[in-house]
Amino acid sequence: MGDNVESRAPMRYVMRKDVRSISEDYWVEDQSGDRVFKVDGKALSVRHAFALEDADGSVVATIAEQFFSVRDAMEIDLGDRKIKVHEEVPGKRDRYHVRVPDGPSLRVRGQVADHEYNVTAGDRTVATVSTAWFEIPHSFGVEVGAGEDPALILCVAVAMDSMAY
Repeated sequence: MGDNVESRAPMRYVMRKDVRSISEDYWVEDQSGDRVFKVDGKALSVRHAFALEDADGSVVATIAEQFFSVRDAMEIDLGDRKIKVHEEVPGKRDRYHVRVPDGPSLRVRGQVADHEYNVTAGDRTVATVSTAWFEIPHSFGVEVGAGEDPALILCVAVAMDSMAY
């Protein structure tokens, strides 16, 4: 991420659902209001699938439901990393585990369906998701901790939203 001051400060994003779309599309804006990512929900897909695209339309990551799993599960493909997201206890929709191959595992705790939860690595909070920061219908905020990978955290938020419904 570099050594600039912004990379050391938490970054807040707003994820706005495009309610006019037949698929599950989102625009992701940074705290300045600039569109930095688009989440393209694949409407005609057999399973829940999404692509995280950068501002230029290049695919940064894919997020897809995993079939044949005892637990609700999704896989995030960040190119060189394959991250697994699943419920810790089947049917318990307030605790999830995120297995990151080259880093610490993450845990999601809180009211996932209400977009009010924390993402932690050990005892450290790496992200917070909340609807309280913005008075915008069909949207929720994601605060990514300093030094964390925004693409990974935003993909986790998309997976949580998909698995919650």
